[in-house]
Amino acid sequence: NANTVLAFNTLNNTFAGTNRNSYYNTGSYAFTAPVPGLYEFYVQVYVYTNTINCQLAWRKNGAELAFGGDTAVAAIQNLNVTSGFMLMNGRITLELAVGDYVQVGARAVTGNVYWYGGHSVFTGNLIG
Repeated sequence: NANTVLAFNTLNNTFAGTNRNSYYNTGSYAFTAPVPGLYEFYVQVYVYTNTINCQLAWRKNGAELAFGGDTAVAAIQNLNVTSGFMLMNGRITLELAVGDYVQVGARAVTGNVYWYGGHSVFTGNLIG
């Protein structure tokens, strides 16, 4: 509930280049930039929740990033159902220096948010 870092530790090795050189750390759940540049990241999280407000937030070097005063990259607000399965997603482009790291955090205002790692994706590319 307090911006828990999501454990994207199930890697899909079907495609060449997945987690190349282990820049994604399955212990800290962080991608660390090996070279300076512009990186694009995408997150899709499959969640289950009911009567709850939950959010996803980007984290750079351990701190939440704020955009226009808000740290949420995606949010479910005022959901009031007996059971709710849904997708929350977002995309970001960040300038990173060597050693900067990126994570995705989840938080809930009340109760818990349950997410399914096997149906969730955190991916990124160096674009310039």
